[in-house]
Amino acid sequence: MEVAVVLMIAALLGAIVWLGIRLWLNRNPSEEIAAEPVASAPDLNQEDVSAAELPEQGWIQLAHELLGRGELRLALRAFYLANLSYLGQRNLVILARFKSNHEYERELQRRAHVLAGIPQLFSDNVNAFERVWYGSHDVTAEMLRQVEGNLAQIKATA
Repeated sequence: MEVAVVLMIAALLGAIVWLGIRLWLNRNPSEEIAAEPVASAPDLNQEDVSAAELPEQGWIQLAHELLGRGELRLALRAFYLANLSYLGQRNLVILARFKSNHEYERELQRRAHVLAGIPQLFSDNVNAFERVWYGSHDVTAEMLRQVEGNLAQIKATA
């Protein structure tokens, strides 16, 4: 009789363990919370920002957000980085942190000389950016429209 009781207890414990394992394996995975990284916008006040950090459309979106907040100088820089990002995506320039704006101009001149007007449009945008970013010129709404318009023309041509 003692053997029968021990076997019954062992069978009951085995059933409980088996049931627990089944419940654990069949738990609903939708109850788990999946963490996804949130992309943050690059800090345009930092000198080491690279055009490769966002796609061209991301830079344009950031520029429009900055315009909405009245940060015209940073919006101009975002538009300029959109230029570089687009040209990099099209393999008309190779993006690198060590390159100067004028090195990008020369590289674009070599690679896009058959694409009418693109080197000059980009050069105009470089000049506008440098006058504001490195000089003491103020950003005007007209200047921003011109830079964005030049980028649209570059995209239409390339």
